[in-house]
Amino acid sequence: MGLQLGDIRRIGNLGAGTMGHATALQFAMNGYDVTLVNTSQEALERGTKLIERDVDTFISAGSLKTEERSAVLQRVHATTDYGELSDVDFVIESVIEDMDVSMRCGGRSRE
Repeated sequence: MGLQLGDIRRIGNLGAGTMGHATALQFAMNGYDVTLVNTSQEALERGTKLIERDVDTFISAGSLKTEERSAVLQRVHATTDYGELSDVDFVIESVIEDMDVSMRCGGRSRE
């Protein structure tokens, strides 16, 4: 049989925007290592800042313990290099709602 849910340890997340950063954070909060890929370094920096902000919000709300902050953030690796997806178990696409962009990202993730 193919890949089972329990076999997934490393996630590839395409897109660091509104949905992408939140998806990456949810995976990281649930113990997965996440490779967050975006074509723009600026977008990655914005996305990682949003992740940090959201982690702090979850801590303030009591949904995450302060001592878990560092571990969650360390599980997210941001990069512009699609080659770093080569060792992930599962890829999710969260790029801008533009079919051309989605098709290009999807193709690059399979290279």
